[in-house]
Order: sequence, then structure tokens, then C-alpha cells
Amino acid sequence: MRRASVAIIGVVVVLAAAWVFWPKPQDRGRLQFFSDRTYNFEASRVLNDVAAAGGDTGEAAQAVAGVKSGDAQGWYSAWQAAGDRTSALALRTNDPLSKGNALLRAHTYYRTAEFFLSPHDPQRPVIWRKNIDAFYRGLDVLGVIHERMAIPYGDHHLNAVYYPGPAGAEARPLLVVVGG
Repeated sequence: MRRASVAIIGVVVVLAAAWVFWPKPQDRGRLQFFSDRTYNFEASRVLNDVAAAGGDTGEAAQAVAGVKSGDAQGWYSAWQAAGDRTSALALRTNDPLSKGNALLRAHTYYRTAEFFLSPHDPQRPVIWRKNIDAFYRGLDVLGVIHERMAIPYGDHHLNAVYYPGPAGAEARPLLVVVGG
């Protein structure tokens, strides 16, 4: 009987330890800025650009900290402010790599700012101009060889950027990436 009691106590101790130390589903990490899937996706999208110097996790976290799901104007204001802060940092920076990377981050934040604005919002052209200016200044400061192009499209044109490859690349296929 005593052996059975010891065995039962041992099993209880093992089960209790397993319950305490076994990871619970709610204890698993997850990246979620917003419960709204669209707002969360767009906030997380900025983090995709971090590896290519197009974003910074701290700057992104600061931008989303005060934004509420569904508040397009709050979203715009937060990301525009992030772009403006990063553009100002670029102006104060002398190192070309740091300056160019700051401009590319500003471009990402300005692009992100306009996402939830209505198509006819008067703020769109202003933020679009800041976005484009930061992008091309960033490329220029970093010394990235590129050519801006306007591709005819009916009565309009599509803006494009051509990045030439290294010597000998002319004989290789051209990669066309269409985003947006």
C-alpha cells in the first residue's frame, strides 16, 4: 500500500510539473500590432523592409503605438511623423550610408502613411511627393545606379525604375517586377 501511495504521489508530481512547465498556447509569441487584420498586415509589412534598410523596428513600433484600428487619419499622422523624423535625421547625417538608409526608411514610412487614405484625399499628393523624393534621394546618396522611366499606358504612363546589372548582364533576361 505504501509503495502504491509513493507511486501515485510520484505520478502527481510529474503531472503537476508537466502542467506548470509545458508551454500553453497563450504563452506562445506572436507578432500582432492590431486585432484588425488589415491594420496588422500593413504595420507588419513595414518590418519586411527592415532587412533592406527600408525600415526600423523601433521606428515602426513608435509609429503604431498610438494608432487605433480603423483610424485612417491617425494612421496617416503617425506614419507621416515617422517619415518626417527620419527625413530630418537624414538631413543631419553626413555619412552617406546612414543618410541613404534613413531616406529609404522615410520612403517606406511615407508610403505606409497614405495606405488608408481615400483615393481623393488632398493629403495623398503631398505624402506621395515626400515618398518619391525620399526614395530617389536615398538611391542617389547611396550611389545606386538607376534610371527613371515612364512606360506608356494608354493616355497615361507607369513610373518605372531600371537598375542595370553588372557588365555582361545585357545578354541575360530582364526581370520585371510589378508591385501594387
